[in-house]
Amino acid sequence: MFTEQLFLRRFATKVVAAGARRKPAQGVTDKRMQIVRDILYPAAPPQVPTPPALKVSFQSLAQREVIERMWCRLKTIEAIEIEERLQRKYLRVRLAMEDLEKNHKELFEGTGQVTLSAIDEGAMFPRRLRIPTETPPTNGWEYEKK
Repeated sequence: MFTEQLFLRRFATKVVAAGARRKPAQGVTDKRMQIVRDILYPAAPPQVPTPPALKVSFQSLAQREVIERMWCRLKTIEAIEIEERLQRKYLRVRLAMEDLEKNHKELFEGTGQVTLSAIDEGAMFPRRLRIPTETPPTNGWEYEKK
């Protein structure tokens, strides 16, 4: 009996090397680990039962086909109207530019110049290149500055 207890005691105890530290035990009671698991592996959403398939008759299929064809026709008519309106606008702009070229040469030559924006000229720092910070600026926010 005594030898069995001695054997069990040797078997059950771990020998820890000198200088080695024990890791803190992280069991089921550690709520931080459970929170991390919940974030990394969220629970699957509950399964919603699918409703039964609708019974479709030949008459309802024919009605649906007519409705879809009329919808396509309506969209085609709208696209044609938009295209015609854009052509009229383009024609008017072209006529105005031709009139400007004939009557006012100096104004016509100024219309073709491309102006650079403040960002293109380098006057402003692009917002997308700013490094986000976690602290507010030291000099505050000048809300009355215009």
